[in-house]
Amino acid sequence: MCGSPDVDTRECPRCGLAIDRHRAYFQGLMSTLTAEPPPSWGGESAAAAAPPLSPPASVVAPPAAFWSRAAALAIDYAAVHAARVAFRILARAILGETAEATRVFDATSRAFPVLFGSAYAILAHFFWGQTLGKAIMGIRVRTRDGGPLSLGTAMLRQIGFAISVLTAGLGFLLAAVRRDRRALHDLVAGTRVVRVENPRR
Repeated sequence: MCGSPDVDTRECPRCGLAIDRHRAYFQGLMSTLTAEPPPSWGGESAAAAAPPLSPPASVVAPPAAFWSRAAALAIDYAAVHAARVAFRILARAILGETAEATRVFDATSRAFPVLFGSAYAILAHFFWGQTLGKAIMGIRVRTRDGGPLSLGTAMLRQIGFAISVLTAGLGFLLAAVRRDRRALHDLVAGTRVVRVENPRR
């Protein structure tokens, strides 16, 4: 829990937690702590025998720092650039050095970072919740209530990412000034970038 005082909004202003989704959890926790446990056979109370409540993932996962996200993006950019270099070498070997081959190569080479980079980000976030850069930095993308991304959400987030790029990077700076560290593409897709507490999905 982020420790924020009681709020009357749908979303915590500090950590971005969807309050409505977890209000029942907090109410159940308070009832368990304040209610007098009824006696049971064997001298053990029912409350002691009952399994403890487990907080939702979105409650315990703190938002990732802005600089962690920036470092992850730089690593991913380097990975896409390395893939582009490998593509150039392979295309040269297959197409040769003719004028027509050079025109085809130049066109596909310019489109490669956009097409490959977008597919890479969408599929990585859908299957694993993180790209190579995010895995190295120990952060992961989740929905606002803590669940994994659907394919549609991953695609919508990538569209928001493109909008952030087209706005000269202003969409990325939202993650630096907002308390919940959500960038424009997180707001568009309803996602959060959190620190990984458990490496397994």
